[in-house]
Amino acid sequence: MNSKSKILVEIILLVLLLCVYSGCNRWTSRQEASPSNTNAPPAVSPTPSATPENKASAYGWTLQDNQRARLSDYLGKVVVLDFYATWCEPCRDETPHLVQMQRQYEAQGFQIVGLNVGGEDDREEVPGFAKDFQIQYPLGFPDDELVDTYLKDNQNIPQTFVFDRDGQLVKRFIGYDKQDGRELEQVSRTEGLSDAVFGFAITLLVVSLEVPRTFAELMYAMRGFGAFAISFTLLFIVWFNQYKFFRRYGLQDNATIVLNGILLFVVLFYVYPLKFVFTLIVNLFSGGGAELRLPNGTVERMVESTDQIATLMIIFGAGYVAVFGVFVLLYWHAYRCGATLELNELETFDTRVDIQESALNVGIGTVSVAIAAIGGGRLAGVAGMTYMLCPVVLTAHGMLMGRRRRTMEDRLE
Repeated sequence: MNSKSKILVEIILLVLLLCVYSGCNRWTSRQEASPSNTNAPPAVSPTPSATPENKASAYGWTLQDNQRARLSDYLGKVVVLDFYATWCEPCRDETPHLVQMQRQYEAQGFQIVGLNVGGEDDREEVPGFAKDFQIQYPLGFPDDELVDTYLKDNQNIPQTFVFDRDGQLVKRFIGYDKQDGRELEQVSRTEGLSDAVFGFAITLLVVSLEVPRTFAELMYAMRGFGAFAISFTLLFIVWFNQYKFFRRYGLQDNATIVLNGILLFVVLFYVYPLKFVFTLIVNLFSGGGAELRLPNGTVERMVESTDQIATLMIIFGAGYVAVFGVFVLLYWHAYRCGATLELNELETFDTRVDIQESALNVGIGTVSVAIAAIGGGRLAGVAGMTYMLCPVVLTAHGMLMGRRRRTMEDRLE
């Protein structure tokens, strides 16, 4: 799993650990902060406004060594701004998790910055606080303008803001509930499982598990590169669509988990049919014919008849329809949850576009399966050629939706 995937997984772990329900009001004095008044109303913004991160480029914070820093200084990293106070019990509860994550993922471009909003008398407590929790990430004191930008609508702490590598605000979390850790950590395991399944699927596509011993064996193994490259590209597209879905919506309910599990099952089940189809195609177009050398050295034909090719197209098409059918259901589920996710008009439009694109892929796959099932070996080639409709249909659809989106953007400006 590449570093980008790992960072994504750990962002999800972070935001799950930094959950709702418990918090302190930052205007509460140290003496008033007691268990009886540290409960804050749940507040999570799945799709926060883009305004805060633009203002963050102008405002910043002063570090403990009196050096100045701004969010723009951390471009290229995944950044977490954590607003806290040393006397806030939920803040103290969350800190060990932050320390652990910073230590474990710093090398992968992950940076936490603690910003103290506990008041003037709390500043002198920060060095002891850092020592007690062995904090290695930067601690600072934010400008009043920065605090107003982010905490104006809700004064409860801790508050955590997650920014991507481009400095765009992607998540906001208010409060911390240590009792949610075990339940919601299951979600991060689901994300980790997803990346692991895709990684394992790609491993199964490896051209050869043995190092060639002769030049002839090397050349023969290289013949499988084309099929591997095509299969890898298709798996990457599926992974990216899944990544984009979870990055955009952050849904982790039962329906989403079940649909994601179905998607992973289909991906694993169809790895070998996927590679077989493109190995056959590459061999035919490269002049190698439909023959393949087995590990024992014997050479056999990959398919014996056009009827077998028709069956192969049905199997491949069923997997194709299943994958994009799951995406239709995932995006439809997100569309139905639009009010909960607080999707704006453009985001709702993009969700509908993704539903349509996935549905078009389902339609093309269904046509291919129908041709192969009805026409048998006689129309097996036509069933395969049906997938050439994908770039034509999807490009036309993308251009049409792109124009509509630009019109909508102009109207909303």
